[in-house]
Amino acid sequence: MPSPPTAVPAPTTDSPTIFWNQTAARTYLFDAFSVMLPEGEAFVMDAVSEAARDLPPGCDLHLECARFINEEEAHQRAHRLYNARLEQQGHHVAAMEARIAHDLRTIKTHLSADQRLCLAAAFEHVTATISAVALRSERVLTSTPNPQTRLWRWHCAEEMAHLGVTVDLMAARDLSYGARVGWFLVASVVMLGDVLRHMRAFYRHDVGTGRLSASRFWISSLAGSVRALPDLWSTTVGWASYLLPRFSTKKAASVPITVRELQAADVQALMALEHACWTDEQAAQASDMLERMRRHPEHCLGAFCPRTGRALASLFMKPTCTHAMSQARTWRDCIEGREVDAATGPDKALFGISLSSIDPQAVKAIFSYFWPHALKGGWRYIFLGSPIPGLANWLQNHPQGNAQTYVRQRRHGLPLDPQLRYYHRKGFRHIEAVLPNYFPHARSLDHGVLLRGQVPGARWAPLWRRVSLSRIQAMQRWLSRLP
Repeated sequence: MPSPPTAVPAPTTDSPTIFWNQTAARTYLFDAFSVMLPEGEAFVMDAVSEAARDLPPGCDLHLECARFINEEEAHQRAHRLYNARLEQQGHHVAAMEARIAHDLRTIKTHLSADQRLCLAAAFEHVTATISAVALRSERVLTSTPNPQTRLWRWHCAEEMAHLGVTVDLMAARDLSYGARVGWFLVASVVMLGDVLRHMRAFYRHDVGTGRLSASRFWISSLAGSVRALPDLWSTTVGWASYLLPRFSTKKAASVPITVRELQAADVQALMALEHACWTDEQAAQASDMLERMRRHPEHCLGAFCPRTGRALASLFMKPTCTHAMSQARTWRDCIEGREVDAATGPDKALFGISLSSIDPQAVKAIFSYFWPHALKGGWRYIFLGSPIPGLANWLQNHPQGNAQTYVRQRRHGLPLDPQLRYYHRKGFRHIEAVLPNYFPHARSLDHGVLLRGQVPGARWAPLWRRVSLSRIQAMQRWLSRLP
């Protein structure tokens, strides 16, 4: 639901001093930002609104985007009033705003939606960085009570609170580091140029009307800059943090991964995940995914970021048995082979049709979620087909070798091949077969290895049939705390 309207401090009451922020330069700094804000906020709101259309309606970030836009609309209204007051004081603010509006319209017509989002995120970061410094230092924003101070403290606090929205939107759209940083540098230069231009216009007007002494302005500005050196350093550090490759406003650990059965509405997010993990030839089609969900909904699982709705991992499985797996020669044989009744069979098994992931923690979350369900369902084994991406390089150095020899190579007791080593650590330690022409994979020379893993605790299947799923899940949490 949209957030309730924000109480906006009134910005139009006269200040008891000529310069409300104690000095002319400090006052001009905030007034210059205010000139940019109404049109700038409109640009940011448009970029966020457009990006939010691609989010799942129920995800946290979609709701935060709605709150973000409500808050930005309140900021926009407040600063239109603020700027009207500056116009009444004789500053040509309307002309400045018209120039900004023209520049932003030009940007909108020449940039893509992703590029506009990068610019919006950059504007938000610069604003939030200055807001953070302003709120903790009286050398930047005075604590003397007046209408302008109340307005700016309210605005700065909200800018810091919703900074993560644009960053998370970029993550949801998988925008590259180069795009994020490139447009950030462009936005920084544009904002700095506009602020300095506006401050110069305010200065020239006040000196021309006798409201300000030029000599006193430069003396006070120099002295103020020296006193504010710690704040200038803090601002620079905050600004530069955006350049870090892993920049984020939130700790990933604070947002738990959501694991659940897949639904038809997830297909768009799943297709983005497929193309991030596989080539066009290897990636599943949307129709394939929908058919798997229809046939085996309880065996089609996904791990999602609850804030963005982005798919982090997916696991598609189907019922099978060890005999059916022994007859398979290709991946297609595995997914089209005979299925078994979920209620019978001492060698009940599942075949992992596909495991796609861009986050190792998401894979761990899927396995952790599914383990109690596997015990309750009586599943004993899980089969999956793995590529062996080190094969091509290994054969170049061992021309007399072959795939059978390669998959049994060990280093420190673990498989030499990196993908087999990964699955070995996940419990898939038995090599059922090494299959040529298993599926297209260049580095594996189209070979695949059929692996078998045993569901931990499956040997006590009669016990799990008598225990509720919730009790098994509770036992899982207890066991996970053991050393």
